[in-house]
Amino acid sequence: MEKAQMSKAPIQRIADKIAGKFVPGVVILSILTLVVWLALLHTEAVTPTGSSTRLAVQFAVSVLVIACPCALGLATPTAVMVGTGVGAKLGILIKGGEALEVAHKVTTVVFDKTGTLTYGKPSVTNVIVFDSFKSAMGRMSSQSASQATPMITTQLQQEKVEFLRYVASAENNSEHVIGKALVEYAREFALNSPSSLLQPMSLLPITNYNTHTGMGVSCLLDGSLVIVIGSERMLKEMNITMDIVDVEEVQLLEEQGHTVVYVALDGICCGAIALSDEPKLEAAEAIRSLLLQHVDVVMLTGDNARTARSLANRLSIPTVFAGVLPAQKADKINQLQDRGEVVAMVGDGINDAPALAQSDLGIAVGAGTDVAIEAASIVLMKNNLMDVCIAIDLSHHTVRRIHINFLWAILYNMVGIPVAAGMLYSLGITLTPTVAALAMAFSSVSVVLSSLFLKQYMPPSLKKMQRPRGFVSCFSRCAHCFKQCRRHKRRTQRYQQIVTMSSLLADEEM
Repeated sequence: MEKAQMSKAPIQRIADKIAGKFVPGVVILSILTLVVWLALLHTEAVTPTGSSTRLAVQFAVSVLVIACPCALGLATPTAVMVGTGVGAKLGILIKGGEALEVAHKVTTVVFDKTGTLTYGKPSVTNVIVFDSFKSAMGRMSSQSASQATPMITTQLQQEKVEFLRYVASAENNSEHVIGKALVEYAREFALNSPSSLLQPMSLLPITNYNTHTGMGVSCLLDGSLVIVIGSERMLKEMNITMDIVDVEEVQLLEEQGHTVVYVALDGICCGAIALSDEPKLEAAEAIRSLLLQHVDVVMLTGDNARTARSLANRLSIPTVFAGVLPAQKADKINQLQDRGEVVAMVGDGINDAPALAQSDLGIAVGAGTDVAIEAASIVLMKNNLMDVCIAIDLSHHTVRRIHINFLWAILYNMVGIPVAAGMLYSLGITLTPTVAALAMAFSSVSVVLSSLFLKQYMPPSLKKMQRPRGFVSCFSRCAHCFKQCRRHKRRTQRYQQIVTMSSLLADEEM
């Protein structure tokens, strides 16, 4: 936290450059003040009340004292320090001034799906055993099957338990949330199945275990049966096909938003398991708030297009990148950046770390992995997606306060230096070096007090966050304002389309 508060925001570099030229400029201006006043007093153009040399030196020293660039130097770091402290109190850990500044420039927020938009706790909803499983099951020795599985009352349940036993054996050592969900469901189903003797499911030994990143796993069961568990993409890469009837049944589940895992034995697709991972309660409101602030929202997921689009429709997300492997996530972020977007990536897993690092602003969910948290610039400690909106809003307030501090420091010098130089001498107004020093100190104190006003920041209410935000224009035909106007119009039209689509979906559900 201390490191973040002491880090420099990019805007601070501008202040450093100004201060670097400001100091020698003030020294030159002080010398010029001395020379001009000596000339005026020598030609008797101005009648001094005391010693002419003393008066000229007083004005020169006053200019040198009052124009100290402390206010410029304090404008940014004080605001950053207070802003990061306010964020920490709200459960938003901001790792530096750069992240705090970049957040207010964000034009696109990219959300990972599993564990970010959803709870990351998938549960099995459907188990479909294809007819092809019977032939694959026959390849296993009857002795192995009879020793491992108790007598089941129906043939269908026996096939399902055996099918799940193969799946649980392959996924037993998996660290993936889907693998864990499959094993947990298989064990519970076996225990709850009617049989003469209830006992825990015994698993088959596995060898040649391989993980296919972003797609699934494969291994050898009991030394003789090759099992593949993974996505449709994985099956296609291994040239494993399905019956057209089975495909239609599975696609229906995908269109309902279920994640479907396929199971193949010895090159034959024998079944599919559908899992459901519910979206977080605040996800829809957070996305709506971002869209109303004219920030584009994109969902990035490894799920197939049908499953991804179903969730996107529920949450009113306009753009979806589906079927993206972990190694490709950073490339998708780069594509958005090439289009001129300032991209914030919100993720939680190891697979999201490259995309978090590639994005202009990485935001990690606090319940995510250590790798993701390390790669991110902002960490949401409360795991609440509404904090993404609050972080962006806090950034707007902090940058606005920095601009106010700069404006005050510049106006102070614009007014104070001429007065210290004696421009109001004819009106009887002069500044002695002592008064100039006090005025200089007051400017620094005023900038610090201005930054401390940020401590009064309160997160905006949901109603306020969902109030459409306009855009700032200089009312000229410069390229920047033309681009902003065109982007504002495009995003407003897109959001109106999303609202219409959401209303239609709600009517259909009713």
